Amino acid sequence: MADTYGTAVKWGIRMEQNLWELRENCHMEETLCKKREELRARRKQLEEKMLELSVEHRREVQDVKDLEGLTMTSILSSLSGTKQKNLEKEQKEAEEAALRLEEAKGVLEQVEKELQSVDHQVRQLRGSKEKYETALKEKAAQMEAAGVQTGFSDLEEKLGKLETEFIEVSDVLQLGYALRSQLQGIMDILRSSRNWGWADLLGGGPVTGALKRDRMEQARKALAGLDMILEYFRKKIREAPVVSRISYEEWGNDLFAADFLLDGFVIDELVQVDIVDCQAEMERLYEQTETICKSLRQRAESIRQQKEVLQKQWLEYMETIG
Repeated sequence: MADTYGTAVKWGIRMEQNLWELRENCHMEETLCKKREELRARRKQLEEKMLELSVEHRREVQDVKDLEGLTMTSILSSLSGTKQKNLEKEQKEAEEAALRLEEAKGVLEQVEKELQSVDHQVRQLRGSKEKYETALKEKAAQMEAAGVQTGFSDLEEKLGKLETEFIEVSDVLQLGYALRSQLQGIMDILRSSRNWGWADLLGGGPVTGALKRDRMEQARKALAGLDMILEYFRKKIREAPVVSRISYEEWGNDLFAADFLLDGFVIDELVQVDIVDCQAEMERLYEQTETICKSLRQRAESIRQQKEVLQKQWLEYMETIG
């Protein structure tokens, strides 16, 4: 009995020591990550400064070359008797620019070296938070088994429900993205149909008419696929986009035949109106879909934040009990 008690005590001490080390690693990783971001920002500033100094240095070097060569600047300086004085001045400015550039380069190299060191330390500590949370959950399981209430079961239940909801929202969101992509494709085809339709109205020949009908046939096939996605979307979410004016199964049927058999200005105009109406409907559906996707993204983000808050609150509570 004494051996069992002693073993349990030793195990408890090791567990607490492990938790302490993992918690320290978490704090260290957080501190290092902040430092890494600061160093990255500093590096960006120095790189921009290096670019400015490089431009300045090249300009100063070019000024020296202009005075040393057979340029108008050199000739005018010689005629005025100030060439040597100006040359010395430009050489000094070029040397100073080179010195500033070299100093900035040295600072940048130092920051880069420090950043590499911090990156290495962060990589070594990567996963500390997950390990710490796992260790705390193991501690909670042991305490629950001993009859101590830690709220772990309640946390797992709440997180499970939120995760299920998150998966459902994500699935519908992916469906929304597919619907949006399908609508974009149809709008592109209809835009092309409309353009060929205008060309047909303005006196186009058989070629423009054939191209217009080809685009309309592509649009009709795409609309059939859209109808299936919309139907599936409605089963998943009540706020699915609603078709108000276009019957996809019948769209353009009569006018297609008339446009082919009785090609003329009146028929071309009626077909063009049909294309424009369908395009307006697709744009309306696209806006509805984008609004729904935005709402779903907000809901997914809200669930993610709720999970983080619950885990943080539970972790803070676990750190206060023994």
